[in-house]
Amino acid sequence: TKVNLLNDISKAYRDNSPDKSIDYANKAISLAEKLDYEKGIANARHNMGGVYLVQGEYLKAIKQYQQAIVFRKSINDMDGISSSFNNIGIGFKLLGNYDSALVYHFRSFDIDKILENKKGIAYDYANIGSIYKLKGDYQKALGYFLQSTKILEEINDKYGMAAITGN
Repeated sequence: TKVNLLNDISKAYRDNSPDKSIDYANKAISLAEKLDYEKGIANARHNMGGVYLVQGEYLKAIKQYQQAIVFRKSINDMDGISSSFNNIGIGFKLLGNYDSALVYHFRSFDIDKILENKKGIAYDYANIGSIYKLKGDYQKALGYFLQSTKILEEINDKYGMAAITGN
């Protein structure tokens, strides 16, 4: 649909032209509302959250992800809910609110476990490990990083492995 195309364009512009990204996300929301296409609204809100996250406007990002979750819940988009929870966790991490970050990363993990989403679980473990590292709990951090690495090796995710190595 045109809504999906607008969302794809919004996502493509996120890092290089944030204003254009927001503009396309808003166009996607307007059209999706007319069509009563909740997934389109959710994806646009999620895209807007990504723009705000990149721009360092973490509270705005969190708000957009929370709005995305409302729509994702209404259509039972569990994978999307997990992704939005994960990104809320990242927002709280960047704000320095590590306890809230953990809450949201564990929510993402719980969903990924139910969905048997190995890649999601591996990334959840890595995100949780990074929070424990920031909190100075290196033993816990290492445990989560090792669990993440094991899964990433199993699924042959070289990009994920490279990212974990940086932690």
